[in-house]
Amino acid sequence: LLGEFLYRVAGLSDRAAEREREAARALFNAAQDDDDDGGAQSDAGGDDDDEEVVAAAAADEEDALIMGNLREIITQALGTERCRAVLAALYVSRSDVSSMVRQAAFGVWKGIVSHTPRTARECLPAIMEIVLGGLSSEEYDRRTTAARTLGDLVHKLGEAVMSQIVPILETALREQDGAAGSARHGVFVGLSEILSATGRTHIEAYADAMIPLVRRGLCDEDEMVREAAATAFNGLQQTIGPRVIDSVVPPLLNALTQGAGGELDGIRPEHALEALRELMAVRANVVFPVLIPTLTAVPVSAFNARALSSLIQVAGAALGRRLPQILLALFKSFPVHQAAGDAEAEAALRDTVDAIAATAVHDDVALESLMIQLHESVKAGEATDLAASPADASRVAEACLAMGAICRAFGAGSAARGRTPLGAHVVDWLRILIDHLGASAAQVVEASWAALDALCRAVPRDDYDGYVGPISRAVQHATESLPRGQRTLPGFNLAKGVGPLLPIYSQGLLAGSPDTKERTVRGMARLVRFTEPDALRPFATGITGPLIRIVGDRHPPAVKAAILSTLGLLLVQIPALMRPFLPQLQRTFVRGLTEKEDVVRQRAAAALAALIPLQARLDPLVLELTSGVRQAETQGMRNAMMRAVCAVVQAPNAGALAPASIQAIEAAVVGRIDAVEAGDLRWQALRSRAFGGLCGVVDATAAAALVAQHATVDAADSGAAQEAKLYSLAAALAEAPRLFAGSAELQQRVVESVATALPAAGGQTRAALPAIQVAKAALLSREIAPSGSDIIAPLADALVAVVAADSAYAHDSDAQQAALRALKAAAKYRYADVVEPARVAVVQAAMAHVRDRIIPVKLAAERCALYALRLANVPPEGFEGSDAGLASYVDAVGGAASDRDKLVLDYQRRVLNKLADATRELDYASDDEDDPARAAAKDDAASDDDDGDAE
Repeated sequence: LLGEFLYRVAGLSDRAAEREREAARALFNAAQDDDDDGGAQSDAGGDDDDEEVVAAAAADEEDALIMGNLREIITQALGTERCRAVLAALYVSRSDVSSMVRQAAFGVWKGIVSHTPRTARECLPAIMEIVLGGLSSEEYDRRTTAARTLGDLVHKLGEAVMSQIVPILETALREQDGAAGSARHGVFVGLSEILSATGRTHIEAYADAMIPLVRRGLCDEDEMVREAAATAFNGLQQTIGPRVIDSVVPPLLNALTQGAGGELDGIRPEHALEALRELMAVRANVVFPVLIPTLTAVPVSAFNARALSSLIQVAGAALGRRLPQILLALFKSFPVHQAAGDAEAEAALRDTVDAIAATAVHDDVALESLMIQLHESVKAGEATDLAASPADASRVAEACLAMGAICRAFGAGSAARGRTPLGAHVVDWLRILIDHLGASAAQVVEASWAALDALCRAVPRDDYDGYVGPISRAVQHATESLPRGQRTLPGFNLAKGVGPLLPIYSQGLLAGSPDTKERTVRGMARLVRFTEPDALRPFATGITGPLIRIVGDRHPPAVKAAILSTLGLLLVQIPALMRPFLPQLQRTFVRGLTEKEDVVRQRAAAALAALIPLQARLDPLVLELTSGVRQAETQGMRNAMMRAVCAVVQAPNAGALAPASIQAIEAAVVGRIDAVEAGDLRWQALRSRAFGGLCGVVDATAAAALVAQHATVDAADSGAAQEAKLYSLAAALAEAPRLFAGSAELQQRVVESVATALPAAGGQTRAALPAIQVAKAALLSREIAPSGSDIIAPLADALVAVVAADSAYAHDSDAQQAALRALKAAAKYRYADVVEPARVAVVQAAMAHVRDRIIPVKLAAERCALYALRLANVPPEGFEGSDAGLASYVDAVGGAASDRDKLVLDYQRRVLNKLADATRELDYASDDEDDPARAAAKDDAASDDDDGDAE
């Protein structure tokens, strides 16, 4: 409408006006290819060319004359001021946000203006008045239009207009200081347009005036103003480089370091932080390196930590190279704040670490840099005691927590193996975190468990079975690295200790290959064994359920054996929680006794032995077992059944067995021994143990009758019968000592049985080994053979006779070794009662074999002489060893000049002294199988073998 009005005022015909509009539309569309502005030519010459094109399109001379005088006609009609106001409005509309408005304004402008730069300079005051009004408007469209107009003015007029526009903007910003943020936003949008449209020379000339404006805008409280000021900063930095950084960033940093609540040069710290955030968003690679040294000064304060956290979120690719420096400063700051009890600062530092972790989700370079730094931070030498080094403990703990933050940032199921960036690091971190579950510092244990929980949640369920092996190896290494005497892994004893690993093991158990299932079961067994019972309670069903579910399936022997062993271990660790499963477990274990593979039968028998004390009624089980002993297809099955019978008679609740059950056990234990059974040493040992346990269950009269009938030797008995009876007698002495302590008749039968099996004249008998075992059991029991007992001397003499010099070849090497070991045990544990009265004979018998060709006999003789002469350390008596026993022996046999004494003294100097010194060392391990500590160690070793930990 304005165009039609002006054409009519100018007297332009309708036909000519239409031609003008068409020509203007063509020019506008061509200009749109370069910029949406219709006057986007590089200089005024472009507009002159446009004017020539329009002039060439004139239809006749009358219209050409009117175009030449058009501006003068309109000025005369409207007046100079009003004409300039109309032209200023038209010029601003050329930069409207709507293309339709720009096209219409362009057409009108080109129809009445012949020289755009000259006209713009003439109308500049009116244009700037409209622009400033637009920049201060609350409407986004008006602000954008005004800003574009500024850029167009600078592009066309250059330095001629810059000297006027910059002061106008500065005045406008100052006057709008208390107004709405939209006005200030418009100023910086306009400044950005100016910078994008102006050459380097002009910007450098007016930089001193523009930089304070930008710094002021960056600290504005309105977010839109800060964003626009940051865009202007980016434009300045691209043009004049480091100069703008040096002018803007240091004041902001100085204000930031004042801390919360302070103010420097009119800039509040929180505003400075927001300003730096905006700068980071547009120019992180330039700004971030300047900020890092100030913000990472150790100790990093809570405010600086929050500032870092805020800036890291917009750092982008600039963060990767700075990660080691930032993390190192954070990790060094944690111990300082922990020592000061500053919980707020600790929380701020952890928030910063979380922010760093979040950036790694979208930046593979940052993730790799972060992993390298965390690997370095979690390292702790084997000799490092983290409990005694708070700084190292804090560093390791925070590095573990940082790994947990990374896993949470990636999300559940994000660590797919070989398919995601995080998946490539899972195996390494499983090893590291599980290893730190055994750390001496509670802080590290808790942090590593939290990180392990987050890491396991990040592993997809489909990949669980692939991690069974790495987890099992990591757990094995962690448990084997525990200090001596520590029985559990500290991390497993936390509230949800084994919880992170159980889902992986359960999946491997239910869906894995046979090898995976075997590793899974062995791994679960190790979890159970190295976890406190109270910590296992919440997971009893989660562990037992899958095992019971698959134990009845067809599996390789190794898998079955591992399952049975783990179930037995659970019965030992958490018996109360396993009671609901007892009926099903009992059937499973008894069925396992009839398996073809020996390893499965052994594990089933061991598991059943753990179950039996928990059963209220054992009679049905006894009948099943005794029937199995009679009906077993192979000797191996019979042995397994007898091992279970041993567990029954040795159980605490065996006294409640019914008479029928007692009779069934007696029939199975003391029945006929055929040739196959007699030659099976395992069967002999199991049968003897069952007999000894039975003697402890029945009353004294019945037990005495059993011993007299089935465990004492007569000269008329065959070698096989003597062997079987003596094994039974040795077991009865061990299991029912009270029976013999109260019966002189049975004690005498013991002496007679040993004498019969070990004749004084010597002779090879198969009953020698069990006879030595009987004598040893009786001599070591203070209840059976108290001090001064009549059976001590004959039993000791019988042992000495086996190894005496005059009967050196009467018995085989096994018997001699056993007799020497028995005498050594007597010298170690009952020297005054047993060995001292016969010391000369014992020492001489031992010295007769110290040069024996058979090494086991030689070693046993040296140990026997060592303890018989009282040279060794004897911890049970608190005796550290001395030469007094040797001197007493020398005096007893005639002095040091005798040949025998020279032999003893020489051997004592060359060999026995070294052996004695070894017994006084802290890490000395007794070789005596009767030593309680050694017995416990053997039990542990057997348990390890049951779990099959050779991954």
